[in-house]
Amino acid sequence: LLDVASCRDPSRGGHEMIRGLLEAESLSRIYHPGTSSEVRALSDVSLVIPAGSYVVLAGPSGSGKTTLLSLLGALDRPTAGGVRFSDRNLEECSDVELARQRRRMGFVFQDFSPIPRLPIWENITYPQIPRGLSAAKRRQAADDVLARLGLTAKADTPPEELSGGEQQRAAVARALIGDPEVIFADEPTSNLDRKSAAELAAILQEINDNGTTLVVSTHDTDLAGSASLVFTLEDGRLVDATS
Repeated sequence: LLDVASCRDPSRGGHEMIRGLLEAESLSRIYHPGTSSEVRALSDVSLVIPAGSYVVLAGPSGSGKTTLLSLLGALDRPTAGGVRFSDRNLEECSDVELARQRRRMGFVFQDFSPIPRLPIWENITYPQIPRGLSAAKRRQAADDVLARLGLTAKADTPPEELSGGEQQRAAVARALIGDPEVIFADEPTSNLDRKSAAELAAILQEINDNGTTLVVSTHDTDLAGSASLVFTLEDGRLVDATS
């Protein structure tokens, strides 16, 4: 295995040298390379995401948004190119170190995928168990986050009794546990009605206003309109960047 510090970028001796919290350089991802089923999902994408920004990855289905999100969030490894997160070159990190870096991130997926019958407060703090936090500390952290999202009354409710909008807010709560530096959200409003989508958009805006970097892949024009930076992809390539 690589040494814990081996994926640190030695050229970055001070914080002032870092252009962005996240940087992608000539990033490519090819699935099943060299076979008849080869898929070039992402090709030569370079971008910079400043700390504290609200970034939207836009584009039609199949454009590479989710692939890019997964690479930036250390959920997958690139075929070529690299990602820097703060002072780390993620493509050079061991699997153990990548897992450690993901603890500095939060994730909101299209599907909340909760553990059935487990109260929401336990669902959203379940990823904290390996860190050795007691049940009492996890409950306190859950209560604090659920209060921010208007879910205090649902803390002891199992997920199957929540509405779609409440489940997605619970997904955001799970992402906020641990006070991440950046939250990645993949089509967070795609399965919601207009009212629930608007409520979630307001929550995401508040999270960003409080200083957390957001990276959101979406078709939702309302979310794109709230972003400080929009990267548009087509056929796996970055075709536009607007702020």
